[in-house]
Amino acid sequence: MSLSPTTLVKVENLDVCTRSGRQLFRDLNVEISHDQVAMIGRNGVGKTTLLKILAGEVERSEVVLNTAPYFVPQDLGTKSGTIRLARELFYGPELTDAGLSSNLLLQDACSPGEQRKLQLLAARKAQPELLILDEPTSDLDEHGIDWLRSWLSGRSRGLLLVSHNRMLLRQLQHFFVIAESGCRYQTGGFKDVE
Repeated sequence: MSLSPTTLVKVENLDVCTRSGRQLFRDLNVEISHDQVAMIGRNGVGKTTLLKILAGEVERSEVVLNTAPYFVPQDLGTKSGTIRLARELFYGPELTDAGLSSNLLLQDACSPGEQRKLQLLAARKAQPELLILDEPTSDLDEHGIDWLRSWLSGRSRGLLLVSHNRMLLRQLQHFFVIAESGCRYQTGGFKDVE
């Protein structure tokens, strides 16, 4: 499996089944470069499973990573762990940019929305060549979603995300549509995909 210089992740002939044996993907071939791509499809078609594989969370021989993707999952884990991470990484101005109080670092826990913003701030600070986000608008209020959209619109590196937020999807031009009948790549606005 050879990679072109701009290919960040390459998948060849990937088969994925659920634990119960239901086929999610058969002979899937995908290349991810520096584009910003939304992965869309109904619940249960395997979007999160595929994100974990592409992020290297689940090791598969059919997947070659040419970079270390930064993955922010939908389930963020413990809130106290997020606060510890934030204390190591951030100071006041970085937090206020995302609409967070610098006093947050003095607390022992945070709300789900604060936790999401802290994890997204950590991803932004890491400046990965490929950022993978699973439902990044979960738990965010309107200000948080606007902040996320603004940050991602100015990002020039690779992005792969799963989201049901139409405002976020409308700012993308590349879509990987997943359905039981198969997968397809489509360019154009979100309105074209709908």
